[in-house]
Amino acid sequence: MAWAKNGTPDTLSSSGDTLEVNDMNPYKFNSVMQHTLDTGGTIYNAERFSNNTSSQHAVRVSTNGGADATGVSRNDMTTYGDPESNPMAMFGYFINIDGEEKLFIGFGISQKTAGASTAPSRRETVGKFAVTSGQATVFGTYNGGTGDYNTNSNISILGTD
Repeated sequence: MAWAKNGTPDTLSSSGDTLEVNDMNPYKFNSVMQHTLDTGGTIYNAERFSNNTSSQHAVRVSTNGGADATGVSRNDMTTYGDPESNPMAMFGYFINIDGEEKLFIGFGISQKTAGASTAPSRRETVGKFAVTSGQATVFGTYNGGTGDYNTNSNISILGTD
């Protein structure tokens, strides 16, 4: 079971609201790594399969070990959003099997206020993409906040069968 780069990583050369790998190979098992920086304002990372915005996602999240929050019939899986959380990193796994819902689990961390006197923030997310036909060929994160992702924000995916 060898892992290989899956698709072309996306690194921003100027600010924007979209980071996506849009040429994924049909690997069944995938790891996603992303690092987002902001330009100011708020950042809300919302992961999405196949750039599908038709309410095909569901999500369950916990922030800093708190109670779960759920969202169903959504157009994304919001994995992180915090106006004081720059920079942010997320590592996740997803299953991409034809004939099954695409399952996702992600772990996020954010800096909060710089310095040792403030603890970082964490978030655990599980989600799914309810489309069962075919395999997703695009996976990305989309900012729903008032700020932008800054230059050098990145998303990369590894895959295997």
